[in-house]
Amino acid sequence: MSHARRACSVASRFARTPLLRAVAPAPVFTSCSQWRTLVTDAGSSTPKFGLRESGPFVEYAKSANAAEAGPSAPKIDSVDAWKKAGVPQAVIDRLLAVYPECVAPTPAQLAFLLGVQKGGVDIFLRDYMGRGKTFALVLAALSIVQQKGRVVMMLPTPHLVRQVADLLSALGDVSVGTVSNEGETELNARVVLGTPRAFLSLAGKKRNMSLGDRLRGVTHVFVDEIDSQIGSLPHARMTKNQLERHPSRKHTPAVADALDSLFGIRQTDGYTDFSRRKSITSVFSSATLDNNTRRHIYGRGWVRPKGGAAAKQILDLDFSAAATPRQVALRETMAQIAAREGAVSAQPIQRKPKHYAFSVSPEGKLSALDLARPGESGFMPPVVDEKGREIDLDTLPLRKSANKPRPGLPVTLLEGMAFLHATVPPPSGTYSLAVLPDGASVAGATAELAALGLNVIPLVPEVLEGGVEPPPAEAPHIMLLTTRAAVPGLHLPHLHSIYLLNGLDVSKLSKSAKMAGGREGQSLVYSIITGRLGRMATEVGDPQNPQRVVSIVQHDSYEEWALRHMFGEMYTKWQFALSQWPGEV
Repeated sequence: MSHARRACSVASRFARTPLLRAVAPAPVFTSCSQWRTLVTDAGSSTPKFGLRESGPFVEYAKSANAAEAGPSAPKIDSVDAWKKAGVPQAVIDRLLAVYPECVAPTPAQLAFLLGVQKGGVDIFLRDYMGRGKTFALVLAALSIVQQKGRVVMMLPTPHLVRQVADLLSALGDVSVGTVSNEGETELNARVVLGTPRAFLSLAGKKRNMSLGDRLRGVTHVFVDEIDSQIGSLPHARMTKNQLERHPSRKHTPAVADALDSLFGIRQTDGYTDFSRRKSITSVFSSATLDNNTRRHIYGRGWVRPKGGAAAKQILDLDFSAAATPRQVALRETMAQIAAREGAVSAQPIQRKPKHYAFSVSPEGKLSALDLARPGESGFMPPVVDEKGREIDLDTLPLRKSANKPRPGLPVTLLEGMAFLHATVPPPSGTYSLAVLPDGASVAGATAELAALGLNVIPLVPEVLEGGVEPPPAEAPHIMLLTTRAAVPGLHLPHLHSIYLLNGLDVSKLSKSAKMAGGREGQSLVYSIITGRLGRMATEVGDPQNPQRVVSIVQHDSYEEWALRHMFGEMYTKWQFALSQWPGEV
């Protein structure tokens, strides 16, 4: 079918479906406070800071700030709250002028900032996506610089590097050096930031010099989205053959080489030499920082456990529902210390996005993957064989059907997305984001969608480098287009809808990769992509038109089975549930 015939076919479907009236977006507020001593005495396992553990998108109790407080509720003194978190006065003045909604630190920001202020501790920081972890890293960096320290920040994408550099400049008078892909930067800057590959280029500018030799006087290194930068790691259930074939054994992640070069850790013939490790405090932050990643960081020597003359204490902050009883007890202890010091934290309100999934037949017919049982909205049953036994999808070969995945992106997925986007558009003044599977052509998808009448902006490096401006309220709905690799760290304040083309994109994996936890890793990618929504300090959050994540796969394909299986697991484990599409299909 030609582009013109496809466009006419989809346009005729659009014409038969009434558009929903857009609803004006409402703001979502963000918020971050101090303690001078950190203790880790075990206490009650009751979660503190108003946290209600209800899945990956936890809702917090409302804070008593000026916008929400009743007549008897105390008003938060924002200046005092940030000051007790260790943020310099000059930074506080700019912070409250630029971001007046940041009335106080969030619980995780409060704990992290006080841990940094105490000094002498390496830190793990885990909190839900969109709750201001990167923002806390910026505030901590500015506080460290005031104390004559020097900070290196390793970030996953050039887009996030640019955003963090702009935020540093907006909040503080500090020299910032951004490392280019060619390894060029201001070597004397107090805060140096870039991607791991850019830092490796910087180290390679001088023969026989490590990154630690080129950047002298570094006191802290912050690594954001550490697990996505490391990639998939081996797990305990692997056989010896699976372990030897694991991708991590063949290709060392750039972040690992960059950290080794910065710390002065040397790898020689399978032996790790820590004898020249530099005394640099490290911080690792991620919304999905699991125990496997923590163990890997320990083993590589990027943090140092207790014991020994040069060892540091490790502060393991986890504000997610996956926190262990010990981690829950730690954050409760911190809450008690903060209360004694008079520090306050604000409880942000974040709304959960809705989740939808569709399959598309070869003829272009859309079908919702909504197999809900009565009274169990969003329940997805497990995949079973003819005898009713549950099938382990990791061992299931690709189905030999007409819809076996092939290189490129089927045009039926683009047509289905265009139809859904047109029939239930996002509110005026917001963006939609289409996320392509690995190997798909951004230029080809842009041309296809333009032929279908969509206003598309591909997020190529040049666009991200220049920044994405808020869409004019009167402009036609704009769809941004990007690849999965560019999603970690992507922050678009006016993003309303995400379309995930080809679902989990598991079919690209070999059978051995699936059995090595590849499908679980792709489910983690879904969480990272979903985390682009519901972020603090965004302009999108109207309860009448909530943000949404829409997965679109080919009918009767491996991707459809994998998506069903994931939602079945997540309904019971993570409490993600599919919703009913608000328009016609």
